[in-house]
Amino acid sequence: MSAATWIWGTTETLVPIALLVAGYWFSGRLARRRAAAAQGTVTSSPGDLVQA
Repeated sequence: MSAATWIWGTTETLVPIALLVAGYWFSGRLARRRAAAAQGTVTSSPGDLVQA
């Protein structure tokens, strides 16, 4: 086994972990943004097609 095998193996392990962490972080950020938007910034006027 050469050093290249260890390097590639480590890379193949760390890249998916980094992608999972980034996806988790982005999902949380998006959820917080949507929750903040739904807390009271939604307004409707009598002319709206969809009443909130």
